[in-house]
Amino acid sequence: MPTVWKRLRRKTFAPRRPPVFPEQWGLVLVTLIALAVSAWFLVQAM
Repeated sequence: MPTVWKRLRRKTFAPRRPPVFPEQWGLVLVTLIALAVSAWFLVQAM
C-alpha cells in the first residue's frame, strides 16, 4: 500500500474530536443569532 493511502487512512479513521466542544456552545449560539438577525435585515431591505 502506498504511503499516501496509509496516511489518508490514518487520518480518516482516526478517532475524531467533537465538531463543537462543550465550552464553545455559547459562541455557536451567538454566531447563529447574529447570522439570523443579519439575514432578517437583509430580507427587510429588499
